[in-house]
Amino acid sequence: MKRILMLGVMCLLLCSCGDIESNEIKPGKINCTEKNEIMENDGNAILIDVRTIEEYDEGHLDNSINIPVDSISSVQIYDSINFDTPIIVYCRSGNRSAKAKEELNKLGYLKVYDLGAMSNCAN
Repeated sequence: MKRILMLGVMCLLLCSCGDIESNEIKPGKINCTEKNEIMENDGNAILIDVRTIEEYDEGHLDNSINIPVDSISSVQIYDSINFDTPIIVYCRSGNRSAKAKEELNKLGYLKVYDLGAMSNCAN
């Protein structure tokens, strides 16, 4: 009986052992609160509006830069950005930001976050 009890306790202990869940936000789709956390916690994080210049000029999120999705792969700015720098992309509806995230991942950037539509996180 003691052996069975000991085996049960050991199983419980082994099952409870594991990685402690990290508070780090995983690259992928994020919400406004997560965007704010990333921007506050990493002074190097970059917020990119991937809409057209005209759309950007009509209004954009604070502290964002404009790189239209059609030129996301060819902009010279990337030469000075480390591959582990958090990059957050957004657009009008979420379609272009998803495409931009995919392109940035192909370029080798590891921490690319898709905020989706700008309306998800109005100033």
